[in-house]
Amino acid sequence: MIEVFLLFVLIYDSVEISPGADDDGSGVSIVLALAKILRDYVFNSTIKFVLFSGEEQGLYGSKDYVKNIVNQKINITGVLNLDGVGYASNTEDGNKIRHHSNTQSSWMQEISKNIAQNYYEYIGLEVLNLPHVTYSDHQSFVEKGYDASYLLENTLNPFYHTSEDISNNMNFTYLSKVCKLSMGILISMAELNTTSLEENIVIKIQGGLLTKNGQFSIEIINKNYPIDTSNLSININLEPLFKIPGIYKESINWTMKEEIKENWSFKTTNRAYFSGLIKLNVEVKGYNDDIYIYIYQKTYGIILFKYNVLLIPKNS
Repeated sequence: MIEVFLLFVLIYDSVEISPGADDDGSGVSIVLALAKILRDYVFNSTIKFVLFSGEEQGLYGSKDYVKNIVNQKINITGVLNLDGVGYASNTEDGNKIRHHSNTQSSWMQEISKNIAQNYYEYIGLEVLNLPHVTYSDHQSFVEKGYDASYLLENTLNPFYHTSEDISNNMNFTYLSKVCKLSMGILISMAELNTTSLEENIVIKIQGGLLTKNGQFSIEIINKNYPIDTSNLSININLEPLFKIPGIYKESINWTMKEEIKENWSFKTTNRAYFSGLIKLNVEVKGYNDDIYIYIYQKTYGIILFKYNVLLIPKNS
């Protein structure tokens, strides 16, 4: 799969005097939990879990990271930043979270609000959509034109940047809620980029002319490349059109899984087949992030003298 990245950004450093349990051990705990949960799943975009240092000193880690991705021209759908998401002193605070975003990235706020509303029974948070702020690592991405937003606890932790920013002063019930919300946001964002669709897949079937090397070929073209590759399971079946009583002609099958970039081809050369009228079936199914793809294509032809396969050319 061509990687369209979705970044889940968390800051693990703090100031010198602070243990940094909430700022930003809370974010680190969520990224570790979600990385473990989501590692076995495949989405339309690649989710990258990223931890930065140097945020308190001037966004050093994220600025360096963004410089590299700009140079590599990496395509990023969006950046979700968590920095201080584990403190709530009362029930009201424990039921709300702030989501800061600029206008360009406001679609991420809408996703988080919809997730919170649709799954309130399971998450128990209200999302407050608020204007952009510049004091966390999402800012490094915004400055370079990327979509990025920032989740932050509803009330600033009074132990922030002190020696009392310890786990005893955190609210783990609240942290669990933010973890659930973050997972919903990530999955929703990761599924936004529809990858290969059926209309992006073209199947070409051709038979050879009367030469021993000219048998038949199948080409599958992915018109969505280089935006994304296509994960396809391909089944090719060559069968006799008529079975003469007393003469058994067995169908021939080829089955394979391919990650198709721009195109993929299959052909046979110098193979002996049964002679007679035939039907060639090509069945294509998607897997992983392309499971919604299904294409069936067939054509007819004749095999002469075992080696020469003549087919009606066919495009899907």
